[in-house]
Amino acid sequence: MEGPIFIIGRQHSGNTMLARCLGRSPEVYSATGEGTFFEHQDRLARKPSSSRAAILRQHGDDMLTLMPTNLYGPGDDFDLETAHVLPALLRKAHEAKEAAPDGTDGPVTLWGSGEPKREFLYVDDLAGAVRFVLETPEAEIRKVAPDGMVNVGVGEDLSINELMGLIQDVVGHEGPVEHDRSKPDGTPRKLVDTSRMDALGWQAETFLREGIEKTYDWYREQEASNVAR
Repeated sequence: MEGPIFIIGRQHSGNTMLARCLGRSPEVYSATGEGTFFEHQDRLARKPSSSRAAILRQHGDDMLTLMPTNLYGPGDDFDLETAHVLPALLRKAHEAKEAAPDGTDGPVTLWGSGEPKREFLYVDDLAGAVRFVLETPEAEIRKVAPDGMVNVGVGEDLSINELMGLIQDVVGHEGPVEHDRSKPDGTPRKLVDTSRMDALGWQAETFLREGIEKTYDWYREQEASNVAR
């Protein structure tokens, strides 16, 4: 089998963003619905997915499986019907600016209480992690990941309410934040165990605010481009 094989991504937009960062379209196998999960000290760790096992059986090749946390960045999906939480809130805050009848900022509505916590990884950092793993001798990786499974994240999370406050600060939105408590909160916490990548010497470089600023700049550029057409 030629070229690197990555089993990454549980969301199409994340795979699209990563391919853009790598400058090519890697062979991507989704682990959606096929991996199993277990809780360990409030962090998620993923056991080998059946995707990996199937490719091993079919091609006789083993592989390393990178499992990223929630991705965001330029190229993300900002469609409010399909977007994940960070790009959706960015768009909502952007569109709410000066949207009230009196010219002030309108409200932004969050689903549920806003208390669940999430972890976010800037897509360029995932691309960097892919390159790092490709350049690291496999023997070193197998020492810390004998099953070939490596989570990629930042190692810290924040509540959706805290994320909204950060987005408001970046966008300049000063309107109210409302909560639709008829909507579900979802899983209380999603934080991946990054101890294996830590042991290999890799850490994400992009702070969340910096990544949001870059993502928002890209979104505004796209909006301006669409208006100019």
